Amino acid sequence: VIGFGDGSDPSSTIQPGRSINHTYEEGTYDATITAFGLNGLSTSVTQNIVVSFQAPQNLVVTIENDGTLSKTIHVTAEADFAMFYEVDFGDGSELGSANIGETITYTYAEAGIYTIVVEAMGAAIETTTYTEDFEVTAILQPLTAAPTPPARADEDVISIFSNAYNDLAGTDFYPNWGQSTTYNQIVVGGSDIIQYGNLNYQGIQMASSVDASTMEFLHIDVWTADDNEAKISPISSGPNETAYDLDITPQQWTSFDIPVSFFTDQNPLVDFSDIIQFKFDGNPAGGTIFVDNLYFYKAPSTPNSLAGTWMMAP
Repeated sequence: VIGFGDGSDPSSTIQPGRSINHTYEEGTYDATITAFGLNGLSTSVTQNIVVSFQAPQNLVVTIENDGTLSKTIHVTAEADFAMFYEVDFGDGSELGSANIGETITYTYAEAGIYTIVVEAMGAAIETTTYTEDFEVTAILQPLTAAPTPPARADEDVISIFSNAYNDLAGTDFYPNWGQSTTYNQIVVGGSDIIQYGNLNYQGIQMASSVDASTMEFLHIDVWTADDNEAKISPISSGPNETAYDLDITPQQWTSFDIPVSFFTDQNPLVDFSDIIQFKFDGNPAGGTIFVDNLYFYKAPSTPNSLAGTWMMAP
């Protein structure tokens, strides 16, 4: 009879010359073997058993910033003699865990350099760790152009800023109104984009007043990296204005098609036959927005040349 020394039940009686299998966890055990004679006497011997498994070896860790999601990383670990791994992201958050070969994705609250610790584990008590000081990056500007506006007849659109249409000449996109806002233009995917940084308020000044009284909608595409929102106000002589809240989804282009009637319903003094300016307000102040495809438009005025009654030939 064998007492395995690990708290399990002893074996049943083993006949001379026979063997038995037993599975241990890793550790050190004192197994007791007791032999019984035909005369009923017994003798015992104690055998020290050391059970040891191989710790994970050849640990290879890959840490990468996501190419399209801001402050997001992907961690993958490969190792021999390992079953799973844990990741300490270095920001005080809960550990991440996955099977060896699988990828863990994590998004940080802030960009910066973090000490990331990966610990590979298997059957052995001993583990293998990997440590890296990794720079988590934020995506601070759009990586793709805004959606391309549809083709429109010249009489159906008044474009202030868009590569898709003929823009009004002489527009000043950075007039000095005493603002703290910074201004830049970038090119993404072949499209020109306005960047307004540290936005408290910012004007756009047309070279002369614009008659948009026949237009039905104001369109604008806006991108922001963080939870920044803004307001846009068309301004007519007076000045008279009304603001529209731009509820922007971070890290993607958000498109707005605002009925002109929204502005006139809120403030009938806004005269769309005499638009002279636009104004953006940061909400809160200090954020950064990217702007493209700012234009008025209306439903097509030219009938489709294919309109009419069609009949199939016999």
